[in-house]
Amino acid sequence: MEIRILCKHGKGVREIAREASVSRDTVRRYLRAPDALRYRERLVKHGKVSAFEGDIFQRLASAVPERLSAAVLPPADRSPRRTRRHSSFCGP
Repeated sequence: MEIRILCKHGKGVREIAREASVSRDTVRRYLRAPDALRYRERLVKHGKVSAFEGDIFQRLASAVPERLSAAVLPPADRSPRRTRRHSSFCGP
């Protein structure tokens, strides 16, 4: 959204900065200068792995078993834990 529109809606500098993904100083600069240019969104940089993402996801999907047997999962321990958080003396 436009920074000035958010300001007219009564939002603060911090909230505008959070929503627009810019720093608070950038928000202040755009609000002070009447002829400031509109903020341009940053271009998404593609990483080195992005060319192979389809193949990676396909291999991961084929490596997942259809069903896990119950023997693989550890038994659930239902006993309550008895730990002392504070070691205060409660003796005679």
